[in-house]
Amino acid sequence: MHQYHLDYPHFYPRLYALINTDIFYSKHRSKFFQLVDFFLSSTHLTAYLAAAFAKRLARCALGAPPFGCVTACYLIYNIVRRHSACRILVHRELSADSTAQMSEGDPYDAKTSDPTKCNALESSLWELAVLKQHYHPEVIKAVRLLETPAYRKPPTAVGKVSSGSYKSMVKVSQCVSRLYPLGWLYPQPETLKHHITVVM
Repeated sequence: MHQYHLDYPHFYPRLYALINTDIFYSKHRSKFFQLVDFFLSSTHLTAYLAAAFAKRLARCALGAPPFGCVTACYLIYNIVRRHSACRILVHRELSADSTAQMSEGDPYDAKTSDPTKCNALESSLWELAVLKQHYHPEVIKAVRLLETPAYRKPPTAVGKVSSGSYKSMVKVSQCVSRLYPLGWLYPQPETLKHHITVVM
């Protein structure tokens, strides 16, 4: 399928249906997302199919743990970089504010398991604007990757990122805090006279 661009009946719809929020907690999520990235790397994929996977990953990232959000953002970046027709999803302007196209205003149908009927190309990746307000800095860093001009950075290896956990992200945060210690601001005395209590 990848090397000779052959089509296997119902393969991509079944792969599309497997992507949900629960998959980010799976024990074998690293291998699964590696295969997803591999199967979506074919240049012969149609634009609507690539857009459906990008939109599905973005929607699932809203309910995923921090390491799942990072994985979804890197996968979306790889999809958008390889399939230039999907870049309209990132650069399409929203209406009133960044969260205006939620649920009712979004033409994307998240309930259907058929990527040909989800209307992903008519939608936008407004979920990335929501993830940009995430509390974890690694998620914000991953979202900003999609703001790279002309997508010059090479596709990201999903294997190491998808194998992350809460424990690994805490270790990264601890390493950063050690490299950049907090600066303490000590109050300066107003006068040279110190109040010393002498006990007799």
